[in-house]
Amino acid sequence: MQYFNETLNFGIRTIDGNYNELRVPFSSNLLLNNWTNITAVYNGNKKYIYLNGTLLDSNNQTGNIDFNSSSFFNIGSYQNSEFFKGKLDNIQIWNTALSLSEIQ
Repeated sequence: MQYFNETLNFGIRTIDGNYNELRVPFSSNLLLNNWTNITAVYNGNKKYIYLNGTLLDSNNQTGNIDFNSSSFFNIGSYQNSEFFKGKLDNIQIWNTALSLSEIQ
């Protein structure tokens, strides 16, 4: 998950080598001086981005996530640059896709 150029981006690389991003236009003004819950979910068939429990957008992608040593995992930066300016708290990574009721 990254925030870059007024866009939330959630990208996944699958073991077949496919990389796909879900990109959602998003104003940084919504984040200023407010605690905000942003949730990204991938269930093996689709990616979702939620803001405070409300679905912003989704797109289709299938396959198992590629966790090999050449894959990267970033929260708050993009390829070790363009760092998030703010505070991150209560980051959770689950080994199952959460449902909407679990997110809310």
